Amino acid sequence: MITPEDYQIILQLESNPLLPYSDLANELGVSWPTAKKRLTDLKSRGVIRTPVAIYDIRALGLQRLSIMWSIKTVDDLLLLEKFCDIHPYTHYRARGYGNGYVLFAQFDVPHDIIPLMNELIETLEKENDSVSTDLFQSSGYRAESFSNLRFYNLNQNMWTFDWTSWLELIDNQPDNLPPQDDSKPTELSEWTRIDFEILRELTKDPEIKQSELMRKFNLTRTNTHVRYNTIFDKLISSVRCRFDRILFNLVNARLFWIPHSKEKKINQLYNLMKASPPPFNFGMDILEEKGLLFWGVALPTFHEHQLASSIWKLFQDFNTYTLDTSIDRSIVYWFYPANFDFDTHYWKIDREYVVEKPLEELYQIK
Repeated sequence: MITPEDYQIILQLESNPLLPYSDLANELGVSWPTAKKRLTDLKSRGVIRTPVAIYDIRALGLQRLSIMWSIKTVDDLLLLEKFCDIHPYTHYRARGYGNGYVLFAQFDVPHDIIPLMNELIETLEKENDSVSTDLFQSSGYRAESFSNLRFYNLNQNMWTFDWTSWLELIDNQPDNLPPQDDSKPTELSEWTRIDFEILRELTKDPEIKQSELMRKFNLTRTNTHVRYNTIFDKLISSVRCRFDRILFNLVNARLFWIPHSKEKKINQLYNLMKASPPPFNFGMDILEEKGLLFWGVALPTFHEHQLASSIWKLFQDFNTYTLDTSIDRSIVYWFYPANFDFDTHYWKIDREYVVEKPLEELYQIK
């Protein structure tokens, strides 16, 4: 259980996970030592955990690929999980089940290696004939929402969001997608090896102190400060608060794959997600083939059911899976600087790096 005081702290950190103690104290109306003591207590109890920094794939000139493997044996599952652990461009993986058992994975890749990724997937299928694969290429239209505890009633221990009212808003949304952001990726040649190593450290722990980075990379205080702020400004898309979601019944994860649906409804759902996002963690990816991936990773049980009903009302033809987001069965991978070639100032895109080495390591382990 959490107290109203605990709730207020989580509420403040949810919108700004890196809020300084002094600012937190001002928001709570307490002294700086009191704010620090309360926050330290919440961290020691595991109520609040290390936040997560998400690197900006667009700024880095990368593209999101999603893969769904349908799996028949435990050995196949473990092998493909190991493949995700090995491959340098993996961003995320999670087990799932629905119409059979699946492994859902995402890869952040330079556009140039998409044909090689297709070749890699085909090779894995040939080596493991009981595995079938669906690969989804993002169109670049992606929408996200995050948990919003202002919709949680602490006294009644329930979420107050109304899916019916939310769904009624969709018909008022534009039929067409807005123009894509035409901002160009950062100039890759401006980044050094140390910059990307710092980015990795920030994806591991965005609360890391600048003084620690200064010692780790043997930098001056001024140089560290400039690099830190520039990386946060240009290469970090968001920092997400992490708290014990069980306390708020945020225990379920659901993935929907909606193939070849009506373009109008997909566009309206995207616009609705942008204009009025639900108060839960969601991701939405419009695919090159005009299909849709839509997933929620932290949902109360009642709202998971309401979401499924809402999706059914919009798209009668869809596949859905429950994702297992428990430890070791769902992993977000940190930024990997070794993917970048600092001689050419571009990502490593050769066949040996993308295909041959990962497969060689995978089957040596097997």
